[in-house]
Amino acid sequence: MKDVFAVIIDKDPTANEVTKQYLEENPKIKKFSQFIELNEGYDYVCEKLPDLVFIDIEFGENEVLDVISKIYKNDNKCKIILTVKNANAELIIKAMKLGAKDIISKPYIKREFIETVNKLVNQINYKSEDVNTKVISIFSNKGGIGKTTIAVNLAIETENITKEPTVIVDFNSQFGDVSTFLNVKTNFGISYLLNNKDKINRDFLLSNLPRYNKAKNLYVLSDLFSLNDVKDLTLENVQDIIDALKSAFTYIIIDLTNVFDLKTMKILDNSDEILLPIVANIPNLRNCNRCLDLFKKIGYDDNKVKLILNRVTPNDEIKSDKIEKTLEKRIYIKLINDYFIVMSAINRGVGIDVIDSESDISKSFHKLAYSLILKKDEE
Repeated sequence: MKDVFAVIIDKDPTANEVTKQYLEENPKIKKFSQFIELNEGYDYVCEKLPDLVFIDIEFGENEVLDVISKIYKNDNKCKIILTVKNANAELIIKAMKLGAKDIISKPYIKREFIETVNKLVNQINYKSEDVNTKVISIFSNKGGIGKTTIAVNLAIETENITKEPTVIVDFNSQFGDVSTFLNVKTNFGISYLLNNKDKINRDFLLSNLPRYNKAKNLYVLSDLFSLNDVKDLTLENVQDIIDALKSAFTYIIIDLTNVFDLKTMKILDNSDEILLPIVANIPNLRNCNRCLDLFKKIGYDDNKVKLILNRVTPNDEIKSDKIEKTLEKRIYIKLINDYFIVMSAINRGVGIDVIDSESDISKSFHKLAYSLILKKDEE
């Protein structure tokens, strides 16, 4: 196990010392350095390349965000933690996009502080087979409701926020559009994995999977190419693929087929979260109700399945409260309708954030990724 080296940069001497005392409770953290001046701390970090860096926002938002960005560019393995008294969603998203791995609120809640530190220390010391992976699948038994758009933009925002290795997997069997949506050309897909299982490991995947060119750590695993490949995809193959991906990626986003079969069920069983997109019309709500009944019979926890109300407009005849009453389940998030931005993104092979990061629909995807990944509400 690697001995972890932590640096604390906090202008408040008391808070600086409390941070050190809490860190000392982790036996893997063996070395500490403390600074009350931002520039002095930054210079030290660039020279010594510690594993953990705690930076307090009280030095000034712009100054601290600039330092976070510079540290991350200098050493992207460094785990940067921003400490704040009054966190807001905009600040948190900015910080994490620039390279911060987590945010800790002041005054500290000791249990939460220690849990956060333990998670980061474990990431520093991980073995490839021990990567703590989160699997999110997007499923619907009905096409044409924006499932792939949701999967693609969730994957982009997840990588934007976390900077962790993220893969989007197209399990749409011959008819997938993920590579088209991201303008990724590849002959390396699920079919290749099926035929070369003995070669597949973390290094191989990170070296060979194509990446979305707007993101450093977003990889794409494309769909099956032929009918024979579809026939060859067994339940064991599905599990092998998921296990291989878990060895390499922190986040796995899966765009599933609309067919509910044993292979789909195998993927859903392996998923930490299932996103169920719906739109505000009667046929889709009936289909959604069937899905929810099926998931309930299978025994999925109610929190595992999340309703995503897509293409929301102010003039929807069926309002969200009526949908929740009908389905007896709350809507997890509403994605604002913006046909022109979505189609522009698809036609250009980029994420919605590239077209207009300040649009309502782009902010909706910020919020979705933020809440799923960090388990916190932006509002």
